[in-house]
Amino acid sequence: MYYGLSNFYQNHRRYVKSRDDSQLNGDSSALLNPSKECEPYRRNEDKPIAPCGAIANSMFNDTLELFLIGNDSYPIP
Repeated sequence: MYYGLSNFYQNHRRYVKSRDDSQLNGDSSALLNPSKECEPYRRNEDKPIAPCGAIANSMFNDTLELFLIGNDSYPIP
């Protein structure tokens, strides 16, 4: 199955750069002081966000319903 999304820019430069590689590599100092590349997902009320950035703070969810039209039955492997 293939379908397209409109207004979803996962390959946009600002989105792709919005992460802290030091956090993702386990650097504990980056947990307290996240990269400025993560803005505006760097801090929440002066508390650091980990993992920070737009990538970590975005979710995609989709629900699909599949229907079989007809009376024939087919075995499903």
